[in-house]
Amino acid sequence: MEEKKPLVSICVLAYNHKKYIRQALDSFLEQKTDFSFEIVIHDDASPDGTADIIREYEEKYPDRIKPLLQTENQYSRGIANISGAFNFPRASGKYIAFCEGDDYWLDPDKLKKQAEYMEAHPECHLYIHGARVVAEDGSFLRESRPYREDRVLRAEEVIDERELYPSASMFFRTEDVRKLPEFYWQAPVGDIPLHLYLASLGTTFYKNELMSAYRLGAVSSWVTTHGAGSREERVARSLSHNRAMRRMYRDFDAYTEGKYHAAVAYTLLRMELGYELDAEHYREALAPRYKEIRKKELSWKDRAYIRARRIVPASLYRGIRRIGTRLCRKKRSV
Repeated sequence: MEEKKPLVSICVLAYNHKKYIRQALDSFLEQKTDFSFEIVIHDDASPDGTADIIREYEEKYPDRIKPLLQTENQYSRGIANISGAFNFPRASGKYIAFCEGDDYWLDPDKLKKQAEYMEAHPECHLYIHGARVVAEDGSFLRESRPYREDRVLRAEEVIDERELYPSASMFFRTEDVRKLPEFYWQAPVGDIPLHLYLASLGTTFYKNELMSAYRLGAVSSWVTTHGAGSREERVARSLSHNRAMRRMYRDFDAYTEGKYHAAVAYTLLRMELGYELDAEHYREALAPRYKEIRKKELSWKDRAYIRARRIVPASLYRGIRRIGTRLCRKKRSV
């Protein structure tokens, strides 16, 4: 009997996710659908035993779990966008749903909702939704809702992505990622260039429901690893990442022949200001070229803080903060 081709391929990235991968896989297997789906998972030579758990699930669900278990870490070899290199080419479904091994899904009808919408809207090339942000131990932190209502997004809105779209919410057409543009491969991350590329193909739909969970602070997460080390090390990584991302946006601008140039230019300026603030370059952050974006993007308190930090030396400012903190503690103890 010929095996039924899946409608959806769930593409999963795993690395040192031993503590979380069962919850992720179980949330996929609990999906209620009237169509077939597969789980295409890539483990990047995890040293913590993640691959053993994946093998366990593969033995139990051989028709569903399609693993690629690396023996040599591919990211360390310079392959930043693992999904495009190893998972997307193996996907046999009409659609791809994305998730990382430390995140998981909340709604058992998630795939059904996304597939039904995409089937009915051929002009849509990316479907995203809200997420619950949880701590490393799974406790609730906050909600991630890029928008406050269901809406169809124009490419310019996706380019001007204010709140990062939850990666575990992404659902798109497999045919769109059979061949990816060069700017995707040159980027230091995979999600944002993929957002840009898919948005340029048509519309993006946002569903204002919390259908997935994003785990903040997982041991091997990008946020955790890039936030480690001394301040100098963090600033250096921030500068390197910022430069690479700005180069990616400029390459996207060239790829789309300037069709979205105004949105790209604004995003680049915001990223430049973000780096100056992250590096505590307050004099540079007050440059005239950022005047309009400071007024539009920052609160009056933030603007006042930047001006104060330009005048007050960092060592003195930290001393004032410590004194203020002690006084507040003393007042609370009375």
